[in-house]
Amino acid sequence: MATRDDEQPIGVLVVTADRAAGDRLVDGLEASGIDRGVTVRSARNALECLREEDWIDCIVSDHSLPDIDGVALLQTIRARAPKLPFVLFTGEGNESVASDAIAAGVTDYLIKDPDIDQSESLSRVIIDAVAYYRRHAEIVDSDIQVRAVLDAAPDALLVVRNGTVAYANPRVRALLDGIDFGALPDDQPRGDSGIRPPTGTPLEEVLSVADDLTATTLAAVQRGEPSLDSYETDLRLENGTRLPVEVTAARTEWGGEPSAVVILRDVSERRTRQEDLALKTRAMDSAPIGIAIAESTTDVGDNPMVYVNDAFTAITGYDREEALGRDCRFLQGPETDEETVAAIGRAIGENETLTTEILNYRKDGTPFWNRLTVAPIDADGRDAPHYVGFQEDITYEHERQQELRRFRRAVESAGQAIFVTDLDGTITQINPAFEEITGYSREEAIGSTPKLLQSGQHDDDYYNDLWETILSGGIWDHEVVDELYYAHQTIAPLLDEDGEVGEFVAIQSDITARKEREQQLQMLDRVLRHNLRTELNVVEGHADAILNVGDEDVHQHATVITESTDALLETAERGRRITQLLSEPPQRRSGDIVLIVQRVIAGARTAHPDATIEADLPDEAMALMVEQIDEAITELVENAIVHNDADEPTVTVRVRAPCDEDSIRIDVIDTGPGIAAMERDVLKEVQEEGTLIHGSGLGLWHVYWLVRRSNGRLEFEDRNPRGTVVRLPSIAPRCLERANECY
Repeated sequence: MATRDDEQPIGVLVVTADRAAGDRLVDGLEASGIDRGVTVRSARNALECLREEDWIDCIVSDHSLPDIDGVALLQTIRARAPKLPFVLFTGEGNESVASDAIAAGVTDYLIKDPDIDQSESLSRVIIDAVAYYRRHAEIVDSDIQVRAVLDAAPDALLVVRNGTVAYANPRVRALLDGIDFGALPDDQPRGDSGIRPPTGTPLEEVLSVADDLTATTLAAVQRGEPSLDSYETDLRLENGTRLPVEVTAARTEWGGEPSAVVILRDVSERRTRQEDLALKTRAMDSAPIGIAIAESTTDVGDNPMVYVNDAFTAITGYDREEALGRDCRFLQGPETDEETVAAIGRAIGENETLTTEILNYRKDGTPFWNRLTVAPIDADGRDAPHYVGFQEDITYEHERQQELRRFRRAVESAGQAIFVTDLDGTITQINPAFEEITGYSREEAIGSTPKLLQSGQHDDDYYNDLWETILSGGIWDHEVVDELYYAHQTIAPLLDEDGEVGEFVAIQSDITARKEREQQLQMLDRVLRHNLRTELNVVEGHADAILNVGDEDVHQHATVITESTDALLETAERGRRITQLLSEPPQRRSGDIVLIVQRVIAGARTAHPDATIEADLPDEAMALMVEQIDEAITELVENAIVHNDADEPTVTVRVRAPCDEDSIRIDVIDTGPGIAAMERDVLKEVQEEGTLIHGSGLGLWHVYWLVRRSNGRLEFEDRNPRGTVVRLPSIAPRCLERANECY
């Protein structure tokens, strides 16, 4: 406890906006030798208390107060109590505040230390200051003391009584003339009348401000109604310009009479800073990326956020109330990488800037990829009190990068040759299949042009059409003959961000094997169409001649020859149709399968009047199919009639288009002996080996390829006791829109 030289009680008025902190300070002071302490929360309350109470021996004030700051309060008090002990006890001090406080006559200036109980040391300062004040209170004339203190005040200060100036310190004239008071020559006394408005001058002749400050308003302050008034306004200077000032008007006594002390503080720099801060705040609030500011505390991993902008709330789904005061770790989730989190912690702990990508989670639990940058604020080589974090939602970009990586892997693994050229046709990229198919290495291809693949079999018109097509944004899709192989080539333009053609991509599929098969089929077609038919026609002609001249035995042999020749000619014709079918890409057309079946049945009834052909058909069944699908149905119906051993063969054709399925099913049902296993095995061999090994004919083989090229399949089901169901399920999708997607 601090010791005292006298037994007179000491009363202390504590002025702070933090009531709880003020009460704790009062308790500490009273425990350290101070007799009485009271806390008030504003300068207005302090002035009213000082006017109405006579027990206050010292004022302990914070600098940051709700109405005016501690220095302005000090200057106001000095107008009536020039030597009353006044201690500025604040945690927000700096050199400028300290300098102004000393100039205004502060008794002492102490910096708060939140980690230390300073009650004892503050009590010692108060006791010593009060003792000195009591010993010297009557030594110097009070009026002289007041003028000396106010003359040295850091702000322009006037005392107004009944609408006229009773006192003005030198800084008033300096302020009105736009003079930097601190820059006046040392040989010019600060109290010269040249820089001090004369006593008795009406207030309106000294100050020209907004309507806020008038003799009427000051008269109210002079009466204590209110005891303190503070606001910002503009002061018109002698040169006609306006200066932003903070005006503080408080009740005082001057010459023993009620008066008002007016403090004018130049706040142009503060207003500029406020406007600059407001601009930066608006910029941060409206920034397109998330911004968060957090305190850097001594507690490991506990850095509460003190600011988040609109973009942060939009990205994370948390509003400001939910985010502020929390460490940003709440954005982490089960898939957040721990090493990335550790790297962020190290950067904050070491006052370093770090940019990284981290998987965070929104309020609704959905993950998003966050490009995060953390940086210390005003570190200056010390531990930064705050750091800023910039968040950018790059989920789409991250997914695009993953897609590009997958696409690159797909291109690298593709079996087609893929290469990219610039606008001049220079190859810039190739995939491994390009090297394998063309035989050119990456080193040989990159930097060359596609001319190295030319076979010489395409003329200038071909290449002119190609360039005209792709430069105009079109796609070139043709079969080409390159140096050593046949290829199907597609060339497409790649557009830049402005929609202009920037590059070209070419995809080549090696179709050499297909072209060779087509050539083989064409050769087979010529053999079936010309050679075989010609020779068989010769044989048939001679058989007809024998029938005309030979005896009965010879006629029988000739008849057998003729029948066999007709069968071979029919087989040759079927084989030719199959080769034509296989040598061309399938051309599917939309149509009503019901109408096709009805035509087939009508033809079969005409050709086989003894047969019973029944139809079980819906009204309509639209599908995509090859144009020759009627040949397949005709073949199945004819086969079911011709190979039926009943006197009156019965065949049923059924079409089903279930509402819950996307396919159409055709069933051809007979009551005959069924299709021999050997004939079915033919199709198995076709499916497994792609060749025809056995079988009595090409009929089922023809059906198989027609159905397959209609995206269907061929199935067989034995009936009990006899007969066969030949089923064509999934011959084509019912929905033409979906069919177009499939094909």
